[in-house]
Amino acid sequence: MRIEKPQLVLLHGALGSAEQLQPLTMQLEKQFQVETLTFFGHGNTAIPEEVSFGIPAFVSQLEHFLESLNSKPALVLGYSMGGYVAFMLAKKRPELFRYILSIGTKLDWKAEAVEKEVGYLRLAFLAEKQPAYLERLQTLHAANWPDILTNTSEMMRSLGAKNLLPVDEMAGIQIPVTLAVGDRDKMVAVQETQLWASKAPHGSLLVLPNTAHPVEKISPTAVEIIMLLLHSAK
Repeated sequence: MRIEKPQLVLLHGALGSAEQLQPLTMQLEKQFQVETLTFFGHGNTAIPEEVSFGIPAFVSQLEHFLESLNSKPALVLGYSMGGYVAFMLAKKRPELFRYILSIGTKLDWKAEAVEKEVGYLRLAFLAEKQPAYLERLQTLHAANWPDILTNTSEMMRSLGAKNLLPVDEMAGIQIPVTLAVGDRDKMVAVQETQLWASKAPHGSLLVLPNTAHPVEKISPTAVEIIMLLLHSAK
């Protein structure tokens, strides 16, 4: 008798794509039927003429994607921006979700900190200081790669000017959520993650050991913890 694996939706972060998550997907597929979504303008995908690149468009895209699965409420793992998008949709459509696990999701957006992060996305900086990363972006996003840098910078500035998920609005997320952050994450602080988690009625904090922000640097131990957590939530 064949036992169906529980379905899990995996969401990538800014400057990423479903392809970037393939190593993690392969690990998760041992226990789950993994569905992935590449947000508009990422990877080699186009941005529909009627939408603008940014969180509201990604929230709408995720909403339609979850509806198309025709399944029971979803288990969702959102990396970085993917977690932010999932939380935004969960406020609006809680019935689409059973559980959300975010990893390395930046929630405390401030204009001065945004400008520092945007500086790291300048083409001149990447070419000089991070040529391997720039090459990886060019591979991931094909012809989209110059636009993804510009669009992501503008999206971050927009969040710095107006955070769409201020801490008090976590109270509107009525489903179980776990906010995870790596103990070596230089972009997302444990303190901010803990604060946002504490405001969710069914929220909890998870600190992943030996884990930095890039999804490729999630430690094997952290992956095991993630799998156990998701399995218990199914």
